[in-house]
Amino acid sequence: MRPSLEPLLNPRSIALIGASDNAGRIGGMPLELLSRFGFEGAVYPVNPKYAEVFGYRCYAQVEDLPAPPDLAVLAIGARDVTAMLRRCHAVGIPAAVVYAAGFAEEGEAGALLQEELARFCAESGMQVAGPNCMGLANLNTKAFTAFAAIFKTASLQTGTGCVSVLTQSGNVCSALYGLARSRELPVSHFINTGNEANVDFSGYLDYLADDSHTEIVLGYVEQIRDGRRFIDACRRFE
Repeated sequence: MRPSLEPLLNPRSIALIGASDNAGRIGGMPLELLSRFGFEGAVYPVNPKYAEVFGYRCYAQVEDLPAPPDLAVLAIGARDVTAMLRRCHAVGIPAAVVYAAGFAEEGEAGALLQEELARFCAESGMQVAGPNCMGLANLNTKAFTAFAAIFKTASLQTGTGCVSVLTQSGNVCSALYGLARSRELPVSHFINTGNEANVDFSGYLDYLADDSHTEIVLGYVEQIRDGRRFIDACRRFE
């Protein structure tokens, strides 16, 4: 049985490692969005530089958190990612989002970093989005873990969403979300898959096929890594 993507796509608590007090930075924007739109779960910024960020108490290290969150968001450099994932796993965090670029898209050295990350995921069972991804958002629970400015400019959504946006490109994900909201389509999930070192497009689509809040998926795909799973998930939307 495959591990559930629930901690990634429906987290009840979120840690942001590499937190910033600047809403224009990738370590600050998700925290500002969580605060602005009223996420009701626990939020744990992690950075020894701050005592508080956007109204949330900030912790010096992931080991200092009062409880293991469902999801860790890593706004740190590529070379530090796998070591931090190991620390997250050691304290009981089941899932993570990795923003950093500098992996398989950037040559041999980056490919080696991505192979290390993928091996860790396979060994640990941790569910990891990315690397090199914009992040995720559950619009129904206000769980924003994406550094997407479109959430600040698109029309405000008040009802329950039923359309999920799933893409391998971050820019396309933002564009599709903006297009959907301009037509008042109610969005459930915003998912940018990035390099797919662990969870791929078909895995997310499989989850969405069983998601009670998803009736339609707006997708953009450049490469399908698991064709059988992709086809099976598509058929379940019929």
